[in-house]
Amino acid sequence: ARTFMNTRTPQVPLIRAKIPWSVLFGANRIRFFEAIQAAGDAGRMARFRIATRNIVLVYDADAIADVLLHNAADYTKGVELSRYARPVLGNGLLSSEGAFHKKQRQTVLPVFTPRRIAQYAPGIAVAAQEMADGFVDGGTVDIHRAMTRLTLRIVGETLFG
Repeated sequence: ARTFMNTRTPQVPLIRAKIPWSVLFGANRIRFFEAIQAAGDAGRMARFRIATRNIVLVYDADAIADVLLHNAADYTKGVELSRYARPVLGNGLLSSEGAFHKKQRQTVLPVFTPRRIAQYAPGIAVAAQEMADGFVDGGTVDIHRAMTRLTLRIVGETLFG
């Protein structure tokens, strides 16, 4: 299996540009991803290093579909999830691999059909509009906090509403 955290990723050249530490480890994650993409070859993926780890960022929709849908069995999630996150998160959908992951996906698949998603859309729209209505013109918004709150509201209402 190929892995995103693997030095054997010859089809994606390693970014040699120096990206400032303030971007790599700053709070602005969008700026981080923009810097990685800009330093890459403007293709479908960019490979960079943090310490001793090679990381591949996939930012093209077709490439993401290739990885997550069409060739998922060819990729592993990496040591970060398998070694570090699994003891905390358990062997759930996020951290499981192989046949067990496929069985878990098939179990939750019915709630993600187009018909079911269409049923969730009105509640999602109301929650998003109510959040937007709370913004003040010219004001400052902590978008991370606002989106986290919105996500938790939507998940809570969708799962338990």
